[in-house]
Amino acid sequence: MTSTLRKIGRLLLVAAISLLVSEAKAQLKVGDNPTNIKRSAILELESTQQGLLLPRLGDTAQINLLTPPDGMIIYLKNGIPASEGLYVRHNNAWELMANTATALNNWSLNGNTLTAGQYFGSNNLQDVIFKTNNAEVFRATAAGNLQVSSTAVPAGTAETSVLLLKADGTILQRTISANAFKTAVGNLTVNADNTKNAVNVTANADGSNTVDLPIMVGTAGQQYGFLTIADWQKLQTLAGDNISIDDFTASVAATDANKGAQITFDAPTNKYVIKMVAASATQVGIVTTGAQTFGGDKTFANNVNVTGNAVVSGNQTVGGTLGVTGATTLGNTLDVTGATTLNSSLAVTGTSTLNGATTVNNTLHATGATTLDNGVTVTNGGANITGATTVNGNTSFTGNHLQTGDLHVTGNTTLDKNVTLPGVVATSETSNIDVLIKNGTTNQVEYKTLNSAAFDGAIRALVDKVSGTAVKDSAITFATDSVGANFNLAFDATAGAEKITFNIPSASTANRGLVTNGIQAFGGEKSFANTVAVGTTAAATSTLDVKGSMATKIVSTAANYTATDADNTILVNPAAGATVTVTLPNATAAIDGRMYTIKKIGGGYTATVTINSNKIEDGATSYSIYNDWSFVTVQALAGTWYIIKH
Repeated sequence: MTSTLRKIGRLLLVAAISLLVSEAKAQLKVGDNPTNIKRSAILELESTQQGLLLPRLGDTAQINLLTPPDGMIIYLKNGIPASEGLYVRHNNAWELMANTATALNNWSLNGNTLTAGQYFGSNNLQDVIFKTNNAEVFRATAAGNLQVSSTAVPAGTAETSVLLLKADGTILQRTISANAFKTAVGNLTVNADNTKNAVNVTANADGSNTVDLPIMVGTAGQQYGFLTIADWQKLQTLAGDNISIDDFTASVAATDANKGAQITFDAPTNKYVIKMVAASATQVGIVTTGAQTFGGDKTFANNVNVTGNAVVSGNQTVGGTLGVTGATTLGNTLDVTGATTLNSSLAVTGTSTLNGATTVNNTLHATGATTLDNGVTVTNGGANITGATTVNGNTSFTGNHLQTGDLHVTGNTTLDKNVTLPGVVATSETSNIDVLIKNGTTNQVEYKTLNSAAFDGAIRALVDKVSGTAVKDSAITFATDSVGANFNLAFDATAGAEKITFNIPSASTANRGLVTNGIQAFGGEKSFANTVAVGTTAAATSTLDVKGSMATKIVSTAANYTATDADNTILVNPAAGATVTVTLPNATAAIDGRMYTIKKIGGGYTATVTINSNKIEDGATSYSIYNDWSFVTVQALAGTWYIIKH
């Protein structure tokens, strides 16, 4: 069959193009011996008469606008011989690769020939450091000072030569007396001072030194000092009967709340007095004979006798018998494991568990979860159960039983009396129907499945549901036709004709139907399970075998563009300095194998074409084209757009 399948041909064309592209994301060899490439090289150039020509830039202003990364190499040709040459991008700046002239400006290990104005040092606020064996010896600081490492200067014991500094900064050597290194005792003065908090040494203007020794006067900040004779005598009074105990004090300062006693000194009697502190809710102390409130948990190991009222506001644990003869209210859980007699009311607002025999002579109202492990007898008023009820034993109904909900019986059921079904509703069933029948041998009720047609009888006529035309089965003839837009049956009940025509139209973009040998266009997606040959009657040599030319859809745009399933090649011509975005559909299993080619055809190096999608190889979501006439071909597989050629 020969046909022009425009819609199908466009979809199958993607498979044909996949045979024409090659993988480019690999090692690349340019020049001689293209099949012999070094394993460690991602790009290798080989030639005996050609070289690598790098971009030659007149300045770096334009390339800097493109944010070049570190590692990029350019050749600067600006007409100034001193600055021309190879430059490499390093730390976001262009650095000239060293040549002979540049090398001569560097510091040489063999010495340099200096000219006026040349120097060794730093041009910023950084110290110049000199090291030997990787250890610092001295440095010239940014403030203009010279510093020598302490480890670089050994200690001397008998040497008397010193270095002196002149006013102009010149360093001189001088020998002084050995006595200059010894302490001059005659220039030392010692004072006793009650204003100092520690030993103090003062260097006087005349070269002498004064040492102040503190006398202890009891100030808050004083740390060291000598005792006066009065303080020494006061310490002596601590022996014997010079300490007395005073009456307890009811309250102390908040800072002394954790102290059980106070010690004070009574100057008139020259005695120390101890005062005990009364215990309260906020301070520690002793128990008095007056009213007191205690803070913190208290535990009594033995009996506690209370002759008056006892008020317990927190938790109370009673290890022995607790007898309560008056009304008692428990605001929390009551757990009773033994025999308990309540002569008055008991109000329980929490959960209660009754494990033993319990007699309630009046109303029992349980609002929370209640567990009754023994039998329940209801003698008055009946039982009203509104929730789900499970009965594991036999159930006997002596009166009428009204079942308002569903009744599900999983075991055998025997009905000795008549069964009345007053509420069965007649329905019209068009599918298979299950019916109950009686087995004549076993008298058991069985079910059978019957087709609904069994209840309608034999076919007596064919009726057109639209027109109502009926053709009797005894006089039916059949014919075929291809008119109209859909499959249909035409009934002709004219006497003597009695004909039914099966109408199957030719397929088109609007009609479903048969494939003819003429020119046709089809609507809707079509899939071929086997190979397809176009332009030949021979068997296809590949999945798609085209004997002739092919055409795919190509579009050109200067604005943002979203690719559709009908696109194949997209040409992008952005304005200078602009960015045009081409959005591809998300790569999913539904479009595995689909291919697009996007090519930049204008705009210059300041314009960018950005391709966006859910995933473009290596986890990226975008791919950019900067150079004119550059392109990329991508193909979808398993949720990723893979770069096939660029």
